[in-house]
This record gives sequence, structure tokens and C-alpha cells, in this order.
Amino acid sequence: MALAHPESFLLPVVYFVFFFVWFRAARFTWAALTNGSAAAKHFGPRPDFANVTWPATFLLLVVAGYVSLVVVVDTVAALAFDLHGVGPGAMTVQAIVNVATCAFAVRFARRAYATPKSAFGFGRDLDGFTTLYSLCGYTTFVPFMLLAAFGSQWIYQQFGREAPVQDVLGILGTVHSVPSFAWLALLTVVVIPITEEILFRGIVFSTIRRRLGPAGAIVVSSAFFALLHNTSVMLPVFVIGVSLAILYDRTQSIVACSAAHMIHNGMQVLLLVLVRR
Repeated sequence: MALAHPESFLLPVVYFVFFFVWFRAARFTWAALTNGSAAAKHFGPRPDFANVTWPATFLLLVVAGYVSLVVVVDTVAALAFDLHGVGPGAMTVQAIVNVATCAFAVRFARRAYATPKSAFGFGRDLDGFTTLYSLCGYTTFVPFMLLAAFGSQWIYQQFGREAPVQDVLGILGTVHSVPSFAWLALLTVVVIPITEEILFRGIVFSTIRRRLGPAGAIVVSSAFFALLHNTSVMLPVFVIGVSLAILYDRTQSIVACSAAHMIHNGMQVLLLVLVRR
């Protein structure tokens, strides 16, 4: 006999599975953060970031170079290719700026300050344990991200305004060509997460951590990360930044943080595809 309202049975099951998975993920994440036996055996001692050899002025140089490159590339794109405002072209330009900034920063630091690659989070492979930690760390912060997103919408509603869609999703939502959508999805899910992790965790977080400690670096780097995004998503992006900074502070692995960031962006693109169907 078929159920009259199958959703009345399925919904509690979905809730139960979600909370069960979240609870298990949170326990695993907490054990890794508190240097539990499995995490200590795999990750070793908590990183002290002593391999970060560049001075604070290097961070100022990277930020100044990034802003200058954005201005130059945006100007050239507008004059030569008639690319203005927010759109697929602008997203490609952003990816180019990110890649160029990362390449310059890593090469300059290695030459000028004899900085090892490990200072930028390179060197740790994405093995099974690190992958699991990335997944669990991201899953643990999902409820907080959702609360932050609802909080942002509530704030906008109090001022009688509708919260705008994040730039990336807004751009993808307007693209109907399959090759163009695939290209922008590749930038969103792969290129931008990797380059942003190198910039915000590998450079910004590492520089601040050497001077303010873990807590100060987590807050300041996450705030800086949020400020460079659309105002409507600053609060949830700040929470995402906190989760990624905590993950990086424990592993000093750009690979782990990039994997979690790619999962987040990939889920957004997947949801957009399902909504458009």
C-alpha cells in the first residue's frame, strides 16, 4: 500500500541522516583540532609556521600588486575587448589576475627570502586521511554557513531590500551556452578555489599568524577574505573563511583547503544546475 504523503516519512529520515553525518563529522574534526591520536599520528605536531620567512612588508607588496593588476587587466579588458562590469569575461579576468598574483608571489618569496614551498602549504599530498578531514571540516561548518546566509537575508529584509545573488552564481545563472557554462564552472570549482587558498591562507593567514597567533590570523584573514566578495555574502563567506583558516592552521596544507573550497563551490554549481533543469 502506497503512502499518501511519502514526504512525511522521507523528511524525518533526511533530517536524521544529515544530523547523524554532521555529528560524526564534527566529532572527527574536533579530534583532529585537539590533536587526537589519529590526527597526531597522521599530521604530526601542530605547525608553528616557522618556515614562513618573508616579512610583513611582503604581504603589503602582494596586496598592492594584486590591486594594481586588477586595475590594469580590467582597463585592458574594457578597452580592448569591451568587457565591462560583472559577467563571464570579468570572471575570466579575475581568474587570470589570481593566477598571475599567485605565480608572482610564490616565485618572488622563494627568490628574495629563500622561502620553502612548504611555507605556502605545498608538499602534503591529499591522502585518505587529509581528504576525510577536509570533508568533515567542511561538513561541520555547513550549519553555521546556512545560519550566516539566513542572517544576511534577514538583515537585508529589515532594510526593505532583497539580498543580491553572489556574483559567481549570478553570472553562471545568465549563461546558456554549454561550452561557456563549462568554462565558467571550471573556473569556479577549480581555478578560483586553488588561487584564493594560496592567497588568503598560504600568504595572508600565514603572515598574520606569525604576528597575531592562530586566533587573530583566523579572524583577520577571514574578514579580509569576506571583504573581497559581494556584500550580500560577506557574513557566510566570513564563516567559510574561518573554517578554511582553521583547517589550514592544523594542516598547513593548501591541498586540503583547496579540496574543501572546491567542494563548497562545486555544491553551489551543482545546485544551480539542478534548479535550472
